[in-house]
Amino acid sequence: MAAVGSPYNLPETSLRDFYNVLFRQKGKILFIFFTVMFLAAIITFLSARVYNSEAELLVRIGRENATLGPTATTGKIININTDRENEINSEVDILRSRELAEKVVDAIGAKLILHGAKETLPPDAPLPTAVRYWARRALGYPFAVLSRLLFTESDFTASGRLLQKELAILSFLKRLDVQASKKSNMITITYGTNDPTLARSVLNRFVGFYLEKHIAVNRTPGSYTFFKKQKSELRSSLDRTEEELKDLKNRTSVASISEQRRILLERIGAIKSELENTKSSAAAAQARVWALTAALARLPSTLRVNKTTGFANSAADAMRKQIYELEIKEQKLLSTFTEKSIPVQEIRREIKQGKALLLKARQQDQTTTGINENHQKLQLALLTERGNLASFRARTLAIRSQLEEAGVELNALNNTEMRFEQLELDLATQRSNYLKYSDSLEQARIDEALDMQRISNISIVEPATCSIKPVRPRTLLDLALGFFLAVSGAVGLACFCEFQDHSLKDPEDVANRLHLPMLATLPSVSPQEAQGPMATRIDRALLLGGHENGTAIADLLRLCTGATVPAARAIALVGCRCGEGVSTAAALFAGQLAQRGEGRVLLIDANSVNPGLHTCFGTNLSPGLTDLGSNGWTAQACIQSASVENLDLLSAGNGDRGLTPSVLKTFSEVLPALRLEYKAIICDLPPLLENSPAVGIASVMDGVVLVVEAEKTRREVAAKVKEALLQADINLLGVILNKRRFHIPQWLYKTL
Repeated sequence: MAAVGSPYNLPETSLRDFYNVLFRQKGKILFIFFTVMFLAAIITFLSARVYNSEAELLVRIGRENATLGPTATTGKIININTDRENEINSEVDILRSRELAEKVVDAIGAKLILHGAKETLPPDAPLPTAVRYWARRALGYPFAVLSRLLFTESDFTASGRLLQKELAILSFLKRLDVQASKKSNMITITYGTNDPTLARSVLNRFVGFYLEKHIAVNRTPGSYTFFKKQKSELRSSLDRTEEELKDLKNRTSVASISEQRRILLERIGAIKSELENTKSSAAAAQARVWALTAALARLPSTLRVNKTTGFANSAADAMRKQIYELEIKEQKLLSTFTEKSIPVQEIRREIKQGKALLLKARQQDQTTTGINENHQKLQLALLTERGNLASFRARTLAIRSQLEEAGVELNALNNTEMRFEQLELDLATQRSNYLKYSDSLEQARIDEALDMQRISNISIVEPATCSIKPVRPRTLLDLALGFFLAVSGAVGLACFCEFQDHSLKDPEDVANRLHLPMLATLPSVSPQEAQGPMATRIDRALLLGGHENGTAIADLLRLCTGATVPAARAIALVGCRCGEGVSTAAALFAGQLAQRGEGRVLLIDANSVNPGLHTCFGTNLSPGLTDLGSNGWTAQACIQSASVENLDLLSAGNGDRGLTPSVLKTFSEVLPALRLEYKAIICDLPPLLENSPAVGIASVMDGVVLVVEAEKTRREVAAKVKEALLQADINLLGVILNKRRFHIPQWLYKTL
């Protein structure tokens, strides 16, 4: 069996493919395009005219820019840096609030907001305006009648009015446009309806309600009365606290706790310092008393006054006197320093050296005794120091008494301090609150006066305008949008239909979807050409064989005459379903083979259910294929000469309307003889998917060619037929694409 597959290559999309889709779906594209454009034109023409009224507000810096209100100044103030953009956005949110919309609806009327002003036709209106008016009246009349039928008087109850009001509020908010200009303090308000005067009236009402709402939002109701009452109460409390603090100062004779405490602490510090000095002096006096007592114990009360050894020794006497003076100085130092101190050690060293020198100079002399003056001096010093010590002790007792009195006074001051501080703190707090409430009272008074005069930081830069030019419908823009929608919708529909269309359209589609060799392409013919003689159509098909938009008949001829498949002399053409042009393709193929002049060609009409070849060539239906073997009909008797030279026809015959097994058996028996007589045998088989015996006849043929109709045969159906033929072990030669249509005009096709 010949190779029936080909490598699978994905089709490459080109501009020619896109144009092919557009021209193939041109009917749907034109229908969608003109339908959408017509609807866009009608809607634009009949749409209600909308007139916009515009107002502009300026948000100045005023008293409303305060971060906190009067009532917030009584507590801790938090600094909040609010920029102007936030303030403008807050005003925009107020403008878009439902409360303002509800007030406008109540003032104007829900019906007027919903439906606008009643449309009238001026006497001097131009013809387009009059046509539009009566057309809208005609279109609105059925809706009015339907409304009367659906809604009765009972429907217009309180709940119905509430629903109408709710719809009116939503409609007003939808038509209202509030925009804040960037990097500006301007707010633009726009409202549109079908009447310019009504639009201006509605917007003026809305701006008035907004100004009232702005003042109400930025004021604190009852703040003036509240602050006035609080100020009076704070004044009374402040007077009581001041009187109580004055009485406490008079009772305690203290003007300032802090100053009194400072003086008392300084006094206590001085007493403590004096006590420490006195204690130090007493300790020093005690030490001196002990030192003098010890010195007196070591010194005798009498001394040797004179000694005569032959000559007077004045140096020894002076040295002895100096030793006594050093000993007295030692006692004085011991009253101040310790025994291990350097001054004491030094004086003792001097005394020791003096005594050593005195011993060397001592002699056995005649001595004279007398009163010791140093002893007397030490006794006098001892008495003096004892007197000083007694005075120091008495002074210590007095200073301690003073310190105790100062401590008692400090305790009394501490006990009074808490009350002083509490009263002073209360007094400072009450004074601060009194000043704050006084400031808040003044601010509340100013706010109340400004509110009574309706003075705020909102200025109306431009009142509501009355425009005579409608903003909608925008004819050119709407038509341009309609054109865009028409084009995009038409192209989208064409692409969608192309995507949903699974039919085989061109040779590339056949090769990539079925993986079979593409043998020939037969173009679609007009009804007039289909009614012409078959000989003329065969000649035209032969001429189209070399044309780029025609058939590839030459390849198929070489295949069937032995150039590619030498044994292939009997070729069958089969389709998937009825109406795919298999009979026409078989007739054209057989006719061109006959006109080559290389031998006779036999064309067999095996489509006994729907025979048609006999009408193409002007022969009889019977005798034919179904008559073989019955009533003595032989193959030579059933074959008829066609109107084309070298072409014979075996028509379907008048026998059984189906190919019975006996007929198939007879045909398979006579087929070898026909092979010897004819150069080629072409057989027209019935559709494979219509319960036909096509497989039985195809099994005895040398090869089968599948014929598919372009843009009609689905690829899934063709694939199913292909699988059925391959499973029956039939030599599937390739595919003929029949009735191919070339949608792109010839002049455009050449440029792509």
